[in-house]
Amino acid sequence: MSECCSFAPEEAKKEEYTVYTDELAKEVGVDPRPNETLVEIDEFNDWLFPHINNSHYRMAFCQSLEAYDEAYEDFYESLDKLDKCLETNRFLFGDYITDSDVRAYVTLARSLP
Repeated sequence: MSECCSFAPEEAKKEEYTVYTDELAKEVGVDPRPNETLVEIDEFNDWLFPHINNSHYRMAFCQSLEAYDEAYEDFYESLDKLDKCLETNRFLFGDYITDSDVRAYVTLARSLP
């Protein structure tokens, strides 16, 4: 992964998304970061960012074909993990939308045809 670009430190992204999701919760009455699953959501988001959210940039700005292949393979293997999770759940953490669902959706909506 050293030959690929990575944008925005994960801590900055957490803070940015937390502000957004807090506003969403106030506006529509949905808490995308419920206390009972907050630790699991944060752990999942720590995995989601490098493997899904940042993967487009990793592939686009690689310095070698080998690095591109690594980023491409990582992205599609990670999509398989998301598919498995969503086989039995409506959303990533069950029957309600969470911060993780929003993060995954915005990347997948722009990355996949």
